[in-house]
This record gives sequence, structure tokens and C-alpha cells, in this order.
Amino acid sequence: MAKEKTTITVAGREYTILSEEGGEYVNRVAYDLNQKIAALNAENVGLSTVTLLALTALNLTDELFKAREALEASRQELEEIREALHKAEIQNRIAAKEQAGGVAIGNELKRLREQVRRLETENQELKRSKVTSIHQNARTR
Repeated sequence: MAKEKTTITVAGREYTILSEEGGEYVNRVAYDLNQKIAALNAENVGLSTVTLLALTALNLTDELFKAREALEASRQELEEIREALHKAEIQNRIAAKEQAGGVAIGNELKRLREQVRRLETENQELKRSKVTSIHQNARTR
């Protein structure tokens, strides 16, 4: 991107700035800086321009450091959230597999119960048949 030349005024002095950000952005930055300088000047009447600019620079640097710390804390929190999400997704997959396995086990259990019922019925029929056969053999003797 081409650099754009912009003239701004900071603390009553004009500066020509060459920036890739564009004139509108540079003017917004200069406006914000002038607001901070004016607020500090209103709180501390009588400070020299150099002292006023130095204090403003210190305040802005302090804000920058705090913003960086907050950003790093947010990044760490985001990483923790991502890790927790990943663990939850894994647990969810495991639970889904267990549930699917549980359904399969439930179906197998149902099939086996039905088989047991059929075998019990068949066994009772065989017992009756055996008893009948024994009675018939006893009569024929």
C-alpha cells in the first residue's frame, strides 16, 4: 500500500506524517492525542509543553502496557476455553459411542431374552413330550 502524506497539529505544532494508514486515520489519532493532552493540561495547569507531552506519552505507554496484558490474559483464557472445548468434544464422542454401544447391547440383550424364552418354551414342550412318551411306554408294557 502506498504511503499517504498528512499534515496534523499536535499541541499547537504542525507535523507532516507519512503513513500507510491514510489521512483520516492519522487525523483521528492526532485528535485523540490532542484530547489527552488537553485533559492532562486541565488537571495540571502551568506545565511546560515538553512536560505535558512527556506525561501524556507516559500515560499512553501505561495504557498500551495494560492493553497488552489484558490481550495476553484474553489469549490465555481463549486457549483454556479451546482446550476445554476440545476435551468436551472428545467426551461427547466417547459418550456417543458408548450410547451407540449401549443401544447395540440393549438390542443384543433383547435378542438373547427372546432366544431364552423360545428355548424355555421348547424345553417345556420336550418335557411334556418326554412325560407323554414315558406314559405311553408304561401302558404298552
